[in-house]
Amino acid sequence: MDSPSPQEYLRSKGWEFKESAGQLVIKVCPKCGDAKGHFYMDPDEGAWFCHKCNERGNLITLRRDLGDLDRKEYRRVALSPPRPKTDPVAPTAVGQYHSAFLKSREAQEYMVGRGISLETCKANRIGFKPGWIGYPTFQGGKCVVIKWRSLPPSAKTFRREPSGAESLLFNGDVLKTNPPEVIVAEGEMDALTLLQAGFPNVVGIPTGASSLPEGCIIPLQKVPKVFLAYDPDPAGTRGAEAAAKRIGAHKCFRVAMPGMDVNDFSQAGNTAEAFRQLLADAAPFEEPWVLTFDDVFTERERRKAAGEQAGFRIGFRPLADLIGTFKPGNVYILAAYPKIGKTILAMNVTWDLSRRGVKTLFFCMEMTPEEVAAPLLHHAFRASTLTEEHWVRGLGEVSRSGFLFARNRYGLRRAEVLERLREDVHVRGIQFLVIDNFHFLTRGAKDATAEEAAASMDIKILADDLKIPILLVVHPRKADREERMPTFQDLRGSAALGADASAVIVLHRPLVETEGDEEADATRKPLGFLRVDAHRFGGGGIRRVFFDTATLTFREPTEEEITKYASRPKNLRGKANQYRGNGVAASIAGIQ
Repeated sequence: MDSPSPQEYLRSKGWEFKESAGQLVIKVCPKCGDAKGHFYMDPDEGAWFCHKCNERGNLITLRRDLGDLDRKEYRRVALSPPRPKTDPVAPTAVGQYHSAFLKSREAQEYMVGRGISLETCKANRIGFKPGWIGYPTFQGGKCVVIKWRSLPPSAKTFRREPSGAESLLFNGDVLKTNPPEVIVAEGEMDALTLLQAGFPNVVGIPTGASSLPEGCIIPLQKVPKVFLAYDPDPAGTRGAEAAAKRIGAHKCFRVAMPGMDVNDFSQAGNTAEAFRQLLADAAPFEEPWVLTFDDVFTERERRKAAGEQAGFRIGFRPLADLIGTFKPGNVYILAAYPKIGKTILAMNVTWDLSRRGVKTLFFCMEMTPEEVAAPLLHHAFRASTLTEEHWVRGLGEVSRSGFLFARNRYGLRRAEVLERLREDVHVRGIQFLVIDNFHFLTRGAKDATAEEAAASMDIKILADDLKIPILLVVHPRKADREERMPTFQDLRGSAALGADASAVIVLHRPLVETEGDEEADATRKPLGFLRVDAHRFGGGGIRRVFFDTATLTFREPTEEEITKYASRPKNLRGKANQYRGNGVAASIAGIQ
């Protein structure tokens, strides 16, 4: 089997699966063995994700991992050109399916039973083939894809025709009329219900509440006011929150469906006027300025019910010990003297998040995406020497992760850069952002202090508006001759940086001790320290770290490495060098 489709491959393995909400749901995860249907695969591209073990990948890497592709074959398949985009559905096929619908008593009874009239079905060219009802989606008047839903008594499943078609908003052509507002319904049936009720500016999401493809986000961002009429269940609540965040919370309104979806609401005898009242009562997603404790409690309960995380767990233990989690809406500063490894540490932390399913964006203004990717591959594969084989492996391991690279656009002003980042976070669903480094945003300003204070506030507002953590790389002031370990008070530029951040993470690796060597500052010990100051949610502290220069990886040091590389700190004034916690934290200040 040369290049099988996802369905062909699953059948060849003998795996039990079904199609639901535009995804292939495999009963048993081939990675963790979970047998409760948590393994999902895209039926067109083969991208997959297990909601139990959080492993993800694509069809090529899955075939490789299961031994169905040897290294040579994997390299050939991975480097082969992508499949061409599918052609639109032929008008004759749309007509044939619709004619079949008009002749099918079974199909018409199903739609009428859901409250959809024959006239509405005709207007929207609803199709039929034995056992299936079809909802055609048009773009520029041409049918791009037909979403098929199985008819009862068969289990509810979905499939698309053609299988490689792009997921588009149902009735999405209405957005080309530049409506002042639009209703986003959770699926085609709800959208048809509202169209029939006299709401022309309505679209249906094609892939279920849990996801909204990037191609659907951009046209919705252009509409001044967006009503999200999602189902009132946890999946619908999470989906609406995520959609509002990506479209722009300032323009989105939550339609509070009273315990039922839009179609059920209509079937229960509620009129179009009743739905208009729901629109009038829709609450903005943008958070109010002043809240009572009741408001705070209600928001907290809603987020808990939606399964929202209080923060992202940090896999690098020394940092996790010091700050716990990366909390959405907060800025974390990472500072270090030049050439100590702050960009590498930021990359290590970001990679750990992305490989666990967090969608991250690494925006380095000093390096090209390829220059960022090279050390990332060293770290990801623990490779001391990088080869072409590692780059090919990256097509699987890195591509299937949530790690994204942002290219710097020189010549853009700070406001333009931040606006581009805001847009990418919305459109791509970014959950964690790294900006490396802060001083590139403020370079060349006449009043550097004022510019840095304004930039710091802009980034704080960006994190708060986007509800994501931002890791901001910052330089400290030039080291003095003693080069003591810097603190948050040593950050270069405005004092606003430390004030706006929720924590200042300082990385330091001491110079190698030499006698009379003027080149000593070019050599640093692999054993260093992480220091957290100005921590808004905790007391901070210090932890030892070890930098593996071969694989560009920061990790916890062993006892042997501490013994080998540690030196007695200066200026102890008689105090002993104490350790606490997990044995890697120094409790004294002024460490060399």
